Amino acid sequence: MGKKITFRNLEIQAWIWLGLPMLLFLYGWMRWYVSLPLGLMIVLGAVRYFSRSHGSDPVGVHGWKDVAVTPGWMAALVGIAALLVFCGMGGMVAQHWDYQWRNAVFFDLAKKDWPVVYDSSVPRYLCYYFGYWLPAAVVSKMTGYIVPGDLFQLLWGLWGLSIGYTFLVGYLGGRSKWWILPVLVLFGCWDSFVFDVFGAPIARFVGLDASIDIYSYYMSFSFLPQIRMIFNQTVALWVALPLLYARRLEPETLLLPAGLLFLYSPLPCVGISVAMAWWLVKGGRRSLSFQNVTGALVIIVTGLYFMSNNNASGADVTSTLGLASVMLLGILFFVLAVGVWLPFVWDRVRRNSTFIILVITGFLLPLLSLGDSDDLGRRAIMPLTIMLTYMVLAEIGRWNRLALWKKIALPVVLLVGSYDCYIMTDMTFREIEQSKERGNGPKLIYMMDHLDDPERNYHYDNFISEGESFYSRWMMRRTGGYDDDE
Repeated sequence: MGKKITFRNLEIQAWIWLGLPMLLFLYGWMRWYVSLPLGLMIVLGAVRYFSRSHGSDPVGVHGWKDVAVTPGWMAALVGIAALLVFCGMGGMVAQHWDYQWRNAVFFDLAKKDWPVVYDSSVPRYLCYYFGYWLPAAVVSKMTGYIVPGDLFQLLWGLWGLSIGYTFLVGYLGGRSKWWILPVLVLFGCWDSFVFDVFGAPIARFVGLDASIDIYSYYMSFSFLPQIRMIFNQTVALWVALPLLYARRLEPETLLLPAGLLFLYSPLPCVGISVAMAWWLVKGGRRSLSFQNVTGALVIIVTGLYFMSNNNASGADVTSTLGLASVMLLGILFFVLAVGVWLPFVWDRVRRNSTFIILVITGFLLPLLSLGDSDDLGRRAIMPLTIMLTYMVLAEIGRWNRLALWKKIALPVVLLVGSYDCYIMTDMTFREIEQSKERGNGPKLIYMMDHLDDPERNYHYDNFISEGESFYSRWMMRRTGGYDDDE
């Protein structure tokens, strides 16, 4: 019998991958009376978690299988590495324009003291979900150069997605078959195609000006856009969501890994919050555990930091488009994103309370806005997209037992859904050509060392906290970057 990766092994890797940035964050951004006890509680919670006696299959018939280490599995990891390079990670291939800000955040983390504080007479500091970059920033600090940190970002992403991919393979039976990675890359929903091609008439249909970007509220990020545009949030989702779902029947363990995920992906965590609450309520008194208390404290501490951001001025009912228009968009979106796949996965999801909760949550959250940002809804839908991906791939995995109509219709639905993949691939090749024409290299550096300049950075408020907050007054580690006399 060949070597296998057990679920326990994947759990250990996932906890390390999720936990290390949190420990670095506590050390670099919090005063000792927050960082020391909370850091010790996280370590103790992890020890208690792995000291429990359980098998490799955590949830019986709904569990994950041990994954065989085969040439197919190793080839898939090579393919994932190639995808990450192609998507701009490491700075070797032309990057998506969002990398202007991604690279700038990493530059400040690597070159400035922690917490990253900018010159000002009031607290003014970097405030962003930068968990993904913290280990790579340590590498750059140790070496004194940015490039080693860029390369470590690639390795960190590869490790994270290898954990996520192996979780997926375990869910699909334990063997990495040739079709899994290609279908994962191609998989998408129809909202991308329909909203992109017919955006103007749809906007008019819901009572909006044709120039309105209707994609601002509802969007299903498929796999390739996830790792090309918002990898700092989504890689962690592929690591953490299977872990949480697999342990949903063991509620005493849930909140701590969710708290670790929160530093990476705060808005998607809002998307799973109702499902998490449901799991905890079902757990009754079992949910009152040391790990969950620790996880709740982690979420509160990290949340107070995030809420000091200039854009985080509280949640409100969205008014940019109007409730009626957003709800009409939501109905259309869910027909295109979920409805087209529902006939194929109906038997898997019709009694799945988690899936139903994610659909309801995903529909309602875009009706809210967080500060001046519309990102809450479209980011919070990502857990639903990932769960739907799992369900569809599981259905494809039983191809020989599918009804004839499914064998005919499923490739058609998949082909239309792959529009997202096509757009991202075409965009990458165009950006490669533009990079060659400019002659300035593939890495986008315009914003580096200028993140705190509102004249140059028109997304200044997305990344900066300016002024007093509960975090800056009581929790923030002092560095002398501003006058904090009280």
